[in-house]
Amino acid sequence: MQILITGGTGFIGQYLIESLKKEGHEITVYAIDPLQIENIDVVIGDIRDETNLKETFEKVRPELVFHLAAIVSYSAPKELMYSVNVEGTKNVVDKCLKYNSKMVFTSSVSVIGRFKGIANEETPCKPFTTYGKTKLEAEKIVVKAYQENGLPISIIRPAPAYGEGSPQYRVLIPLIAKGKLPIIGSGETTTHQIYVKNLIDALLLLAREKRAEGEIFIAADEETITLKELYYFILDYLGIKREIKHIPVFLAKTGVLLSEIKAKLTGKRPKISREFLETILAHRHYDISKIKNLGYKPKYSLKEGMTRTIEWCKAEGLV
Repeated sequence: MQILITGGTGFIGQYLIESLKKEGHEITVYAIDPLQIENIDVVIGDIRDETNLKETFEKVRPELVFHLAAIVSYSAPKELMYSVNVEGTKNVVDKCLKYNSKMVFTSSVSVIGRFKGIANEETPCKPFTTYGKTKLEAEKIVVKAYQENGLPISIIRPAPAYGEGSPQYRVLIPLIAKGKLPIIGSGETTTHQIYVKNLIDALLLLAREKRAEGEIFIAADEETITLKELYYFILDYLGIKREIKHIPVFLAKTGVLLSEIKAKLTGKRPKISREFLETILAHRHYDISKIKNLGYKPKYSLKEGMTRTIEWCKAEGLV
């Protein structure tokens, strides 16, 4: 197939490319970040640039589009996030409609926001971060194109992804190992993630399954883990004593407030945003039965995925 991947030079995109190459597809990457990928045509472009995007679609004529491009941030300007995540998605949808391209759209569990118990695809969406709000608006654009114009689409809401090369864990694991990343609160909050190779399997499943068209699917690992258990796992694996510092929630919130006040006075971004703090404290546990009924079977357990991530950090000299 002729396949176009927006945002393909990112963490998830690079794993997706490797899997698609093994299947023998013709792949074109459209991304704002330059990166040389062997035997892959990388077009440097912004999804908000209609002219460049149109020229790329005209040249490639993709049968399938994996739309990954987005700004994932807790502190980027709201206007920028809306223009890229919402308006940029509309541009990609418009081109898919014009060139008869099937789309697999990567959203996020962030669209769900706060909830109690276990969330599924029917859980009311109440996003509290700008990222989550923009992804929900983008979902509406994609669904509308399916409902009103018959565009073949599938939407995946992955839990936070981790794995070898993870931009988050390449920072988090060394900080945890050095005792420089205290836990805010008790650390008993449940978190649910997805190993990147499990996520790629889910993306490929949605691309090839006719039953996935017009549907939204949550994707995550089988297991959940509390924040404290995650710290213990990393420390135990590295042979480091279980000594974790805790910061009371009220102190953390006070620190964020002071950081925001200072940011307004100096015109700089706060070091820690309120959205980031709320995300850390948020309960996360997702029901993945819908995508499992489609055929999704996580090949890697949380233990296997996290072990591979830590080993990658060791190989990179980060710990």
